[in-house]
Amino acid sequence: SKIDFNYDDEPTNHNWKISEQFCSISYLHVEDGFYGKSLTISTTMTVSTTAWYGLDFNIVPAADKLGTFVELAIKPQNDTIFYLHIILQSKYHSVSKDMWLKIVTYGESQVVSDHEQIIVVSPSKIQGDWLELQIDLKKTIIETFGQEGWEFRQLEDFRVRGNTSLAYIKIYK
Repeated sequence: SKIDFNYDDEPTNHNWKISEQFCSISYLHVEDGFYGKSLTISTTMTVSTTAWYGLDFNIVPAADKLGTFVELAIKPQNDTIFYLHIILQSKYHSVSKDMWLKIVTYGESQVVSDHEQIIVVSPSKIQGDWLELQIDLKKTIIETFGQEGWEFRQLEDFRVRGNTSLAYIKIYK
């Protein structure tokens, strides 16, 4: 399945929703010769000293929740964060738990809390400032939570934070 940004209105009219907002957000649709239309998200501080928002996409249809590989084309800025909300299950399927994977392109993978893990992904440079990120969820879970007996069960949501541009997000099985 593929999520494109080839529309002229706000992403909130296309299954995206604002989950948190402590800044003003503006959207700009940009055409280029490589991807066609992409979405540029810009923030301006309003309340705090940090511009903060969460733009969430709930994965539908249900079959896409079983996707185990995510690919996206992105132009990240210093404050860009891309999250994957997943469900883990115990090895014997008796218990499950929610987990947020914070995807970054620098630093070190580390546990943030019982429900959040930073995952470092090495991007491929595509063209200009565009980067392609590929996340193999089964492999990532085996390398991180697998040692504690957890397995990947399903993909729930995407969350975007910060100033960034997005061309597409793909989900593969």
